[in-house]
Amino acid sequence: MDKTAEKSCRKDEVKGNDGLSLDTLFGVFSTWHIPLITFAVIRGLPSAMMLMAVVFAAPAEQNFRCNTLPGWMANEDQCTVRKVDSVIDTHDHNISTTDNSSMTERSDMVICTAWSFDHSVYKGTTLVDEWDLVCGRRWIASLSQSLYMFGLIFSTTIFSHVADWYGRKRACVISLVCSLLMGVLLACSPSMAVYNILRFFSAVSSSGYYDAATILLVESVSANQRYVVTLTAGLGWTVGMILLPVVSYLVPNWRVQQLVIAAPFVLLLGLTFFIDESPRWLLETGRLTQAHRTLIKVLRSRQKNRFSVTDDITVDDINNFIDDIKTRNAMIPHKSKGTIVKLFGEQFWRSTVVFCYSKMVVYVLWYHLTVSSVTVGLNPFLSFALTSLCELPNRVLDTIVVRTTPRRIAAASAFTITAGAMSVYYIFSNGASHLSMGSICNDRVIMPHWKFSSALSKGNF
Repeated sequence: MDKTAEKSCRKDEVKGNDGLSLDTLFGVFSTWHIPLITFAVIRGLPSAMMLMAVVFAAPAEQNFRCNTLPGWMANEDQCTVRKVDSVIDTHDHNISTTDNSSMTERSDMVICTAWSFDHSVYKGTTLVDEWDLVCGRRWIASLSQSLYMFGLIFSTTIFSHVADWYGRKRACVISLVCSLLMGVLLACSPSMAVYNILRFFSAVSSSGYYDAATILLVESVSANQRYVVTLTAGLGWTVGMILLPVVSYLVPNWRVQQLVIAAPFVLLLGLTFFIDESPRWLLETGRLTQAHRTLIKVLRSRQKNRFSVTDDITVDDINNFIDDIKTRNAMIPHKSKGTIVKLFGEQFWRSTVVFCYSKMVVYVLWYHLTVSSVTVGLNPFLSFALTSLCELPNRVLDTIVVRTTPRRIAAASAFTITAGAMSVYYIFSNGASHLSMGSICNDRVIMPHWKFSSALSKGNF
């Protein structure tokens, strides 16, 4: 079969002999969708909290002071101490010097090795005070977040292939099991080095339950409903961001915080027993028997919603639909598995580069503004929660823009307004804290987002 005929055949697979299409079948929300939508919303809670956990587990603004010995005084940075008026043997007091000698001059300074931490704001145990992540060791806390971000790159690459080759649901399950295991192990970390390693692997395991679930969701609704379900699912992320400072305030110990953050993975794993594999993926990969069972379940659930159903799709329509696809599949040569490399092929590389760059800019801005919110002078828990709440009007704007504005115009306008708002933020960043917070919230409201809609390619099914 030549390529033109094959493309025509694949395009016609959207409909069966009697005109049945998956968009028609999925055009009505039913009880079959409830576990899937619930999963898509809840998955945002641990995803958001895992990403931003170190903001409160390893706070950059936690005050500390050096524990000095008699005759010694800490310098302003609290990282070094100097002798005041007496001779002290550094060996007896475990103080590091460059020559391992006793200090006898007022100008001599040594590195502080023990600190006391202020718990007036962060009342429990943090990574900072448990493992002294201050002064020359502060970079270790920053490394933790860098490793997590680096792990997300691996995660996206790995689970995008797992979801395409072995199924969306299977990618979710594998990811959830690994994420739950990493979440528990993180809470038991014996050292900061182990914690950082586990943070990396927790990031590697995260993309499956988040991104694959998004694909599963949009493939299980009609094209004109995609923007609704993706915006709804995105509320879970916003709620997770809002809950993080609440959890951190109520549960001040970082180990217990980590267990609380990992707890939703158990619920998500339970929900996978009530979720079916994507029918579109099953049809695309030739798993027609399983696809038939799933479509029958969708039909039965759909028929219960009689007030919304205006057509009369029957089991025979499903049977004919599957038979028609089976016949056409026999006419199409075996297809190779897709890989991420194909996104940079001649057909897609321009779109891939543009989308990757735009998402990079959006997420860098988002992360910077979110982390900066705890330093604007207000209570860090309240500041973080307020900044996260600003995503809610963003969701409303998304809904309006997706329905009314061409994508290119919307994206270009959003980036332009965001640039202006960021300029205002930097003007007031050293001024009154309420002006800084207002600017941060403004940035969050107008920050651009790409969403699924009926304008997206519908693929083969």
